Amino acid sequence: QQPKAASPGPVTGKMPFPSSAPVDAVLTTAYGDDAGLHGLSTAGHNAALTPAEVLLEEAERHDFQYGEVLPAGVRKALGEAHLDAQSGRSLVELGAGTGKVALQAFLECPSLLRVTAVELAAARYRVGEAALLRLCERIPERFSLLAHAPGACVRISERPPAADTSAHQREGSSRELELSVGDVFELGAAARAALAEADVVFFEVCLPRTAEAAARGLALLRSTKAGSRVLSYEALEALEEEAAGGSTVCSPRAHPRVCVGDDGVAAHAAHRPSAQNPFVRRPANASLGDTFAASWAPEEGYHFHCYTHGGGRVTSNPPA
Repeated sequence: QQPKAASPGPVTGKMPFPSSAPVDAVLTTAYGDDAGLHGLSTAGHNAALTPAEVLLEEAERHDFQYGEVLPAGVRKALGEAHLDAQSGRSLVELGAGTGKVALQAFLECPSLLRVTAVELAAARYRVGEAALLRLCERIPERFSLLAHAPGACVRISERPPAADTSAHQREGSSRELELSVGDVFELGAAARAALAEADVVFFEVCLPRTAEAAARGLALLRSTKAGSRVLSYEALEALEEEAAGGSTVCSPRAHPRVCVGDDGVAAHAAHRPSAQNPFVRRPANASLGDTFAASWAPEEGYHFHCYTHGGGRVTSNPPA
C-alpha cells in the first residue's frame, strides 16, 4: 500500500515553525484556489464516491462525511501545546482527504523526515495526487518526484535550501512525503510499521455510529507507540464507551461523538487511561473552547481532540 522506510531515531531539540506566508504560498502552488477554501465547495467535497465506496457506507463499514482542517487550524494543532510536531520525526495522517494537512505539516515542521498519508476515497486521493505532482513540476528546484503509481500512490522529497543547517540535514537524511489510497483498517505491513513508529498521528476519520466501528477505531490507535501524540475528529472517551456497548458520560450517538456534561463543560476531565483507551488528553485541549479552524467552522472552529498515548500498545490489526 505505501512503502515506508524504517522510522528514524529520536530527535533532540525542537525546530521552529517557518512563518506562515511561505508555507501558504506553497500550498497555493499545489492546490490553487482550493487552498484554504471553506464551506462545502472544496475539491474534496465535490469528489464523487465510487459505487463500491457507496456500498461500504451503506454497510456501515465506513463513513465518507467530509471536511477539512484549515491552514490556521493545522498550524495551531502542530504547535507544542497540542501535537508538538516540531519535536517529532515522523507523522501519519489517516483519513487524509486531498492531502492538504499532510503537505502543510511537511512544510511547517522541518524536523519531520517522514510524512505518510492515507485516504480511502479514490477521487479525493486523486486531487492530492495531482497537487503533489504539480508541486514537483512548478518548484523542481525544491521538490522531486520519487515514486508514482497513478491512482494509487505518490511520493515526493524536498531538497533543503543550501543554508539549511538543521540536524537531519547534517545527518544526511532526506525528507519524504507519501500520499496513498487505501483502507486505514486494512493497512499493509509497511503502513502498519509507519503508524507504529509515528510521533504524531492525525486521525481524521468519521466512524459509523456502531460499537464495532468504535472498537476498530480504538484498536487502530492503540497500535501507536507510547508517547505519540494524536489528534482525532472523534472523542476517544466516547469511542471507549460506545465500544463497550453503553453511554454513561459522553454522547456517542451525537454526530460527531462529543463529551459534554449537563453544565456544558467537557465531561472527559475525569477520564483515566484504560487498556481499551490508553490515551491522556493534552492539558491545552481540556476546554471545549480549544477549537481549530475547519471548513465547516472557519471562524468559531471545531473542538478536535488531542491526546498523548500513555502506554498499552497493541501491534495487531484492528478486528475486521
